[in-house]
Amino acid sequence: PQFFFEGYFLDYRATVDGRRYAVECDGARYHFVNGDMTNRRLGRDVLKDRVLEKYGYKVVRVVYEKFEKIRDKEKWVNDMLR
Repeated sequence: PQFFFEGYFLDYRATVDGRRYAVECDGARYHFVNGDMTNRRLGRDVLKDRVLEKYGYKVVRVVYEKFEKIRDKEKWVNDMLR
């Protein structure tokens, strides 16, 4: 479930080895300009990342379609972030 933090909705959050993570899950077309699989994220994502980083979060972006297929999301997040 999403949660609200400092004016933003976050898709998933986790704490791994004392570090806080915000995991954002959206379709690939949302995070990339014109469906181009480059690292050019939308301006609002950049601003959101800066706000979250100010509060000690590391932001991780994953494609929703991939994340949705994972049964044990907490284990996957913990394994991925170690």
